[in-house]
Amino acid sequence: MIINRDVVENFDHCGRIITDEFEERFPDGLNISGLWGKEKERKVVWDMLLDDDFLVEQIGWAISVGILPARMLIDGKELKLGSVALCGVDISEMDLRGIDLFETNLREANLYKSNLHKAKLCSINLSRANLRSTNLNEAFLRGSNLSGASLNGASIREANLSDTDLTGANLCEADLYGADLYDANLSNADLSHANLHKANLCYAVLRDTKLTYTKFGNVIYNKCTVFPKGFDVKWLEGECMAMREAPRMYSLNPLKIVDYVEAKE
Repeated sequence: MIINRDVVENFDHCGRIITDEFEERFPDGLNISGLWGKEKERKVVWDMLLDDDFLVEQIGWAISVGILPARMLIDGKELKLGSVALCGVDISEMDLRGIDLFETNLREANLYKSNLHKAKLCSINLSRANLRSTNLNEAFLRGSNLSGASLNGASIREANLSDTDLTGANLCEADLYGADLYDANLSNADLSHANLHKANLCYAVLRDTKLTYTKFGNVIYNKCTVFPKGFDVKWLEGECMAMREAPRMYSLNPLKIVDYVEAKE
């Protein structure tokens, strides 16, 4: 497949690629046929795209509109993608287990139902991204920006979310069993019906966080954990506690703690 000016103009409905610059750089078109070839052929094209500052800025857009195949991300698991702009890219329902996207910009990306089990997502920008029903079990997200992200229904069991920005994130019904939320900012996030069983909330900030029917069984916290105004922590015993037997849930309306009989680990 050769990308030329006509192809770019056909897809460039939102003006995100400067067609004149593309034609000036590639007057004979850009041959990306290798992306559909064998592993070595795909790597040659990958290297060409990542070595060109202009093309790197267009990769996310090109994948979203279908010029480049989304399978590139799978092929590029061992490549450094930190310089790639993947803002708004649609990589939903993809198997990206173990992928390394260190410092990649995935702002407003669509990762709905993608499999990111044990993915290395340290220091990346996932603000306002669609991560609904995504598998993030054991993923490494330390220091990442997930502000305003949609994580409702996501499985984030035993993931490292320490020092993450989750302000305004939607975590309704998310499974955060055993997740490390040390020093995470969850201000104004929605954790309704979320499972925080055995999660680490030491130094975490939950200011104005919605905690309607959130499960807190065996949750860990300390004196520096900031809970929402009105949250009664008397039932959370100890400075860094191990809750007793059954998981429980907290409701802000009304303010009370009740046994959660149906909860399951």
